[in-house]
Amino acid sequence: MAAWGGGVLGLAGPWDYEEAMLVRCMFRPAQFVGSVALVAGLGLSLVNRSSHPNQDTAALPGQAPLSEAELALERSFREQGLELSLRQGFVAFPVAVQVREDFLEYVLVGPAGAGHESIFMTEVKGSLIAAALISLGAEAGENASWTSKDPRPSDEELASGVSPFDVTLPSGTPLYLYAAWRTGDEVYWYRVEDLVRDLSTGRSMTRHAFTFLGSKFIPGGKDKGEVLAADVYQNLINVCFFRAGDTLLTAAVPQCVFQDIWTANAWLLPPAGSAVTFFIARERQVHLPPDWKVSVPDLQAAK
Repeated sequence: MAAWGGGVLGLAGPWDYEEAMLVRCMFRPAQFVGSVALVAGLGLSLVNRSSHPNQDTAALPGQAPLSEAELALERSFREQGLELSLRQGFVAFPVAVQVREDFLEYVLVGPAGAGHESIFMTEVKGSLIAAALISLGAEAGENASWTSKDPRPSDEELASGVSPFDVTLPSGTPLYLYAAWRTGDEVYWYRVEDLVRDLSTGRSMTRHAFTFLGSKFIPGGKDKGEVLAADVYQNLINVCFFRAGDTLLTAAVPQCVFQDIWTANAWLLPPAGSAVTFFIARERQVHLPPDWKVSVPDLQAAK
């Protein structure tokens, strides 16, 4: 049984895909009975603690209130530095701005990842992010693939924008990425694509849903069993395509086959090292959730 890594979600043992799928079933009433017993069986604490002030646990008209098991799951993620909102359908966690001027290959990496080629870096483990997304119902798909066209397009066709590649886009649950911060009362809320420049068009990256790949398990060395590649290499979300499929999410437009056309949109980003809140959502979010306004980093106060 391939493990996500011991201790995730406060489990007594390793967190794995099978357990993640059990957690998903907990939130589909027709598919399970006794959510509290199931959570207890997974080793999650049901100790009653105060809710995070940002977490909207109140049911809207027509919505059932969150169960004790669901609240316990949210608390377990929160204790490890990640906010899971089952009600609003997103995860959120802290990141820092890395690259503002140079070429990009990634949107997000961990401390040991390719930080010199990524807009953001986070201390949150890839396996924790993956488990949270699976709890929201995300399902891992297939990585992108591409081959060179034969015959190769003519120089005139290439100059007119015809791609030299036949590209099959990745498949998997679509997810929407956002970054937020503020300066005093002024809130900045961006689609992550807006923060990436496409040099082939002179515009921001085409807005689209990123695709959940879920990374993959690789040998962990002597007596370590299998480990998640995203935890080892710590490259979490890629801008351009990579055949290895080690990341959690990938961009998913045909231009991603090119590795030399992506840079950060420095005009929109705060200075390198600035704290930002990163959101991954199941649905498009028009604006920052109102109950998060006072919680995203205030860069004015940080000066």
